[in-house]
Amino acid sequence: MLSTPGKILYLLKLIFAHRSSWYSKLLVLLGVVYLLFPADLILDTLPFLGLLDDLSFLSLFTWLAYLFMPLELKQILRSRFNR
Repeated sequence: MLSTPGKILYLLKLIFAHRSSWYSKLLVLLGVVYLLFPADLILDTLPFLGLLDDLSFLSLFTWLAYLFMPLELKQILRSRFNR
């Protein structure tokens, strides 16, 4: 089982792998753009809700990107991280 920093590193390597699909990379990019873009669905002036909104969209886009990754690429990187 991977620790939280290990899972983040695993996801980053998975996203930036050459064999990952372009739409997976696009989904992660959209999540990061939403996080950094000043116009949000819930304003950042509401301290907790604005941050929760940003993180939920980033998590959603990252999860969708993970679903679209090729299974064999996930297995190869998972075996490297489990060593």
